[in-house]
Amino acid sequence: MDIKTKNLLINALILGLGFMGAVDGILFHQFLQWHHVIDHHNHRIELFSDGVFNLFVTLLLVFACVQIFKDASNDHLSFN
Repeated sequence: MDIKTKNLLINALILGLGFMGAVDGILFHQFLQWHHVIDHHNHRIELFSDGVFNLFVTLLLVFACVQIFKDASNDHLSFN
């Protein structure tokens, strides 16, 4: 496996983790309120931990998208 394919797979994995984290954060943490990152008797701590989780997931999504688009603009994604 060459370095271009390896980078694409790693970035796709990071993008997938970001999407799944976003679904978990939006659906289970915010919409359904089934669980929080930290279960605590203080609701502010639960909301803060969910916010940190959402920030981390957003950074994963942005990082992976930037890397994939950067590789695409440099023609690193052409397999011809």
